[in-house]
Amino acid sequence: MAPGETVYVRVTDYLDNTVINDYLLDIKLTPVVCGDGLLGFGEQCDDGNVADGDGCDGTCQLEDVIAEIEPNNTNAQSDATGIVATGSALFGGAITPVADVDRWRFDLAAPQFLRLESFTSFSDCAGISTALRLYDSNNVQIIADTGTAGISTCSALVFPVPAGTTYVHLEETGNNAAIMNYFLEAAVLTDAGTETEPNEALAAANLNIQDGSDLLVFGDHSVNADSDYYRIDVPVAGSSLRLEVIEGDRAVETCESNGVDSRVTLYNAMGVELANDDDDGRGFCSLIDGTGSAPLDAGAHNLAAGTYYVQVRASGLAQNGAAGQFIYRLAATVRKP
Repeated sequence: MAPGETVYVRVTDYLDNTVINDYLLDIKLTPVVCGDGLLGFGEQCDDGNVADGDGCDGTCQLEDVIAEIEPNNTNAQSDATGIVATGSALFGGAITPVADVDRWRFDLAAPQFLRLESFTSFSDCAGISTALRLYDSNNVQIIADTGTAGISTCSALVFPVPAGTTYVHLEETGNNAAIMNYFLEAAVLTDAGTETEPNEALAAANLNIQDGSDLLVFGDHSVNADSDYYRIDVPVAGSSLRLEVIEGDRAVETCESNGVDSRVTLYNAMGVELANDDDDGRGFCSLIDGTGSAPLDAGAHNLAAGTYYVQVRASGLAQNGAAGQFIYRLAATVRKP
């Protein structure tokens, strides 16, 4: 509840067909406390402490947020703000009035794979719907997500961004509502190398993405029946996983064109399946997302600390034919509570 907000409680019989002579109504108000690990009203984050310098400050506000400067609806207006990201960054803005759009400029010295993700509070999405688009310096759209790849109805893109100037464009889906506050995270994914065969079983799982977060591993799935396993160690109880398959080289084939038709599965240390997906990613590529308060994949949410395994293979509908023969990259993000 917001400060000063008035709410009403109505008490009725279950089927509204019996008299209740006496009842007790117990109402308890629990104040929002920064540092208790629970995200409350007015908090942008709550990491369980009140220390500064860890991304969430002592008042439970996100640190190092780059605030938007209006107007920033076009490439030229974005340039005029002087805000230029050269790598990982966290932006904060609003879509007001209705039909407003925001553009953020990136100048990359070399090609990078970026995870671009929008939120209401950090690592969650509630009450808004966003679309993300990438534009080149000539205002030509490169790619878009209209609210299917992020948490709930927030948008996300994992995509290879070329060297030079690129613009990330955020809008409200449909351009028919305001958004009073949003965050946009841009994370440069760390290259974790290439898979090593044989890795067709848990016992032979590759260790490329075992430790760390926002890692990217390259895989070769040129045989339809091939299966690649990777090990992930979750260091902190309560963490959640985001696992997305994208194309290995968009010049060769893309997820949207059905050049890559993948399937990704998450297992615990005993080999028990926790989550499985075919086409929740871009096009015909796969996504398991256990992040957010209402995760897409509950089996990848609020995990116990320990060892997990990820399997990448062709979709069940691509066991024969070219769509099941592809090169790919697996992006792995571990979100701690």
